[in-house]
Amino acid sequence: MLRHVNSHAIVNAAFKAEVDQNGKVLSQPTIVFGGIQKYACQAPRTEQMMVGRNWTDKNLLPQLLTSLQRELVPTITPDGGKVAYRASLILTLFYKVYFLPFYYFLRN
Repeated sequence: MLRHVNSHAIVNAAFKAEVDQNGKVLSQPTIVFGGIQKYACQAPRTEQMMVGRNWTDKNLLPQLLTSLQRELVPTITPDGGKVAYRASLILTLFYKVYFLPFYYFLRN
């Protein structure tokens, strides 16, 4: 099989958040996913939930994951389906990004 056939991401995402040194989210972050609907889609309700909250609040992540699950539902089925898999990738990608700042903090 040719490489270019298998080299495309199933789901992709872009995240941006402004967080102070104490972990407080200063302004509305941006959460965008591609590959789950016809066009790239944003998660404004989930973004709004983060404003003013502390990134290190242990109750925040479960609330955000639940919100994303409700807000972003895959509606396209390219490549013969994989809708449930795409839904799980939304949560997985966000989970990884959520813990990325902790990784950098621990390294320094």
